[in-house]
Amino acid sequence: MDCPALTAPDFAGLAQLGAPEKIDKAEVLSIFCVYGTPGEGTAVLTQVQIDRVAGAVDSASDRVRASRADAEGKGTPVVALEGFESEAVAAADGTGSSEASTSSGNGYVSIIVQLEQPVVTEAELTAQSAALSQTLHDHLSNLR
Repeated sequence: MDCPALTAPDFAGLAQLGAPEKIDKAEVLSIFCVYGTPGEGTAVLTQVQIDRVAGAVDSASDRVRASRADAEGKGTPVVALEGFESEAVAAADGTGSSEASTSSGNGYVSIIVQLEQPVVTEAELTAQSAALSQTLHDHLSNLR
C-alpha cells in the first residue's frame, strides 16, 4: 500500500515527503504518510491501520468514538463528517492542528493537518471539513 496523492484543493499542491513508514506486525499493519512543501515541514500526516487479528487492538470504530469522546471531554471543537459508511469525526485542538478519523471494516484512517491559523470554533472546523473528508476518502480508496 502506497501513499495516495491528496486531491482536496487545499492540499493538492503538497508533496509526499519521503517514503511511507510501515509498522508491520502479525496483528496490525500501520502505514504513515507525510505530506508538505519541501523545506517547510509537515502539513498533513496520515495513518492507515489495518487490524489483522480481531480483538488484538481496539476496533477501528472504537478508536473513532474515542477520538470524539476525547475532544468532547476537552471542550474542543468536534464535528461529524458526512459521506462515510461508518462514523467519521473531525476535531481541533485550538493550536492550528486538526484531526479527522473514520473506519471501514477492519481499517482505521486518521489524518492530522497543521493549519496556518488556529481552529478554535466549530464553525471554523466545519469550514475545513470538506478538505478533511476528501483526504480521508483518498486514503480509504487506497484500502480497496
